[in-house]
Amino acid sequence: MNSVPLAVFAYRRSDHLRRLMQSLVVCDRLDDVNLVIFCDGARARSEIREVEKTRIEAAEWQRRLGGRVVLREKNIGLAQSVIAGVSELCDQAGRAIVVEDDLVLGHKFLAYHLNALETYEHTPEVWQISGFSFRMEPTADGACYFLPIISTWGWSTWKRAWNLFDPISITRKNTSMNAETRGRFDVDHAFPYSKMLSECLLGRNDSWGIRWNWRVFQAGGIVLYPPQSMVHNAGFDGSGSHCNKSNTGWQLSVREVLEKNPASARFPTKCLVEPSQWLRLRAVLASL
Repeated sequence: MNSVPLAVFAYRRSDHLRRLMQSLVVCDRLDDVNLVIFCDGARARSEIREVEKTRIEAAEWQRRLGGRVVLREKNIGLAQSVIAGVSELCDQAGRAIVVEDDLVLGHKFLAYHLNALETYEHTPEVWQISGFSFRMEPTADGACYFLPIISTWGWSTWKRAWNLFDPISITRKNTSMNAETRGRFDVDHAFPYSKMLSECLLGRNDSWGIRWNWRVFQAGGIVLYPPQSMVHNAGFDGSGSHCNKSNTGWQLSVREVLEKNPASARFPTKCLVEPSQWLRLRAVLASL
């Protein structure tokens, strides 16, 4: 298999980027990915110093690991940065692995994604691979499982799926839902995804993820999840634009992610959402 692009999205948190890269550099199969770090521009003069520190950090890791750094002249925001960057890499290589600068990766993260991308490449109902997993009861045999929702924390996809995502065409008009559809999109009313989508389309948030979630839902797509999370989101420290300080008891600690990654991920042969996993998902989302 040719090298798979690994997209890293960074902005103005050099310390977070350093921590991410320190976890990445000890990942198994690092040599099988091609690093591309996308650095967004400053929104205001007050951010220039931190943005420049982040770009210096990115350049140092590019020097050590190869690949390239893409510097945005202006601030285009996370949503546009992710959409444009993933589109570019999928067009070039047919697939991409995606991480943001506030993640910490378990050492099996890359091997899991590379193997899953290969396994489900020609399985159209599988739209995405997630490196994150909710704190749910493990499956009986410790295998990976499918859910009908996307993840934005350490994920991957293929050109065949990403090319079907047109965020500009998703409007209030074509996302009108009846009560039944809204209930299903909200995972049986367990989590307000429909409200998040409505607020995005009204310009109250700039989420690419909720639009991607809607597209996958609309197509009846599914997402592969590992038996235990392979990422920790360290962005709940008040430093980011999209993650505030909050109770993060529903995700694994940094120590758990770094020390307890599954030795290997067993992939299901049946590509469907098991009723037991659906019920577990509902319970977890309802508790958030």
